[in-house]
Amino acid sequence: MRFVSDGVDIPDELLWAHDEGRVVFFCGAGVSMAKAHLDSFSALTQNVMERLGVQPNDDARRLHAAAQRIETEENIKGHATADRIFGQLRRSFDDREIGRAVAECLIADSKVDLSAHRAILKLARLQTGETRLVTTNFDLLFEKADKRVASATRSSLPHIEFNSADWGIVHLHGMVKPDYSGPTEDGFVLSSAEFGNAYLSLGWARDFVRKILERYVAVFIGYSADDPPVRYLLEGLQQTKGLTNRAYAFQTVPDDSAVAAWDEKGVEAITFHKGTGYDALWRTLEAWGQRARSPQRWRQRILTMAKKGPKALQPHERGMVAHIVSSTAGALAFSEVRPPLPAEWLCVFDPQVRYGEPAPEHGRFTEGPVIDPHVRYGLDSDLPQRAADEHSQREGRVPDKAWSALEPGPRDLQGLERNQIAFLRGYYARHVPSLPARISHLASWLALVADQPACAWWAGQQGALHPDILDRLRTDREKKSDRSRVRRAVSECWRTIREYHALRRDDRDRAYELKLRAKDSGWHEQLAREYASHFAPFLKLSTSSRRPVPPNGRGKITERDLVRVEVDYSEAIRTVEVPDEYLIPLIRKLRQGSGTRE
Repeated sequence: MRFVSDGVDIPDELLWAHDEGRVVFFCGAGVSMAKAHLDSFSALTQNVMERLGVQPNDDARRLHAAAQRIETEENIKGHATADRIFGQLRRSFDDREIGRAVAECLIADSKVDLSAHRAILKLARLQTGETRLVTTNFDLLFEKADKRVASATRSSLPHIEFNSADWGIVHLHGMVKPDYSGPTEDGFVLSSAEFGNAYLSLGWARDFVRKILERYVAVFIGYSADDPPVRYLLEGLQQTKGLTNRAYAFQTVPDDSAVAAWDEKGVEAITFHKGTGYDALWRTLEAWGQRARSPQRWRQRILTMAKKGPKALQPHERGMVAHIVSSTAGALAFSEVRPPLPAEWLCVFDPQVRYGEPAPEHGRFTEGPVIDPHVRYGLDSDLPQRAADEHSQREGRVPDKAWSALEPGPRDLQGLERNQIAFLRGYYARHVPSLPARISHLASWLALVADQPACAWWAGQQGALHPDILDRLRTDREKKSDRSRVRRAVSECWRTIREYHALRRDDRDRAYELKLRAKDSGWHEQLAREYASHFAPFLKLSTSSRRPVPPNGRGKITERDLVRVEVDYSEAIRTVEVPDEYLIPLIRKLRQGSGTRE
């Protein structure tokens, strides 16, 4: 879901996990680089060597220069990472000198822009007030952004087991003193040896983060997949039992190798285009932070916007409504809006309509300007459609992974009740399983908007509908006081739809089965009844000239604008030979069983 039109697409699962207080942000150097303009880890290494007066022929200086040259000329990253270079520096300088030089390089301007840090702090603060954020940065910009927040380092790590604990800002690799004269007593994790101590030999950092990942969803921001903290932590976890929960990382594209590197570590990359800068990312996080203050209030604001109807909204705004109805609580809130939200939202919820073939307003074989349903109802997350031109017409094919509000997803299938599962025998073997809770809420809304042309038009295209929906729509709409032409057309449409579902044919072709049984046992009364039942005339939907979008309800509307059915017969009836003595009784049974109008 996108909060802004050109923003980052945040997965629904991550948004829901955050609403439930199950997300922990891990912040790297990129956060302090974004708006505060501190150095990257590589630039920090270079500046530290300058402050220490490292000579050009020193191994650390040569290793850093070689790594920069290989990355620039060969586009190969991670040849010599900062932890290895700091390992070389420790051979010539003591930890106090290195720590002082690092701290001095982290001093920010007095008017530093802290908006990026504030945006993340809003997301890291639970609705109950606790802050849970982990950073491998040494600077105190988070603390400067919010002076009320507490800090922790190695010697004061919070107890992850306590659900109500206020972690504050956890500086996992150490932090500078308030006067930036050097690190606090726990020091910095900089060199390969110190990373090895934190993640391998003693493993205190590894154990702390593993406890987080066992209980929470991790979001890495400001890192690359080759950064030393990510490499030590996630590669170590992959060698054991891997990540317990899902993990995400913000990553610029196009950079397929970086996305693949995250994937190898079991982390899903949330991508955004580097060409437009990082502004879209920070505007997305700021908007997400506003939602995080009160997801319910944000949801009500979006549902109020949805009253305008899908045509009046942009794709990302329709995407926010789609996100809402993708959860049970959101679908319930959607169904409870009064007056009910427009039935035209069905055109967004149903990918068969959304990806429909462009055609003139009144149908494929009529005159008039061509209407593309995807322009009216498409989502920002939809795959782009191939444009129609004078030489080729786009086919209305639905991508395999197209979002649909009307089909159960993984969350819908969790915790199903007995009446929502098919049984082999007993009461539930004879009854169609009930709808999952989320879809049942949408069915309730559908019943409320059944008197709108868009709802009748949509239902008139469905080859099958769940009995629960049909039961909710059995109201005799002819008793309404409004006898407008639109109302009459809608009422006639629903009568035709109910008749169609009562007389629709069983999808199975039983002709071959009937022929085998007649051959084995000969003709008898029971077989004749089955023959009459299967081969009776039936109704089928006619979709060859249907409209690409529902009528607006303001002009002249007839039943044929909403639904079209035809009487049809099974061609397979010609393949089953009937004895002469059964012909007359069968003709009588076929007429009685058809229920069609002659």
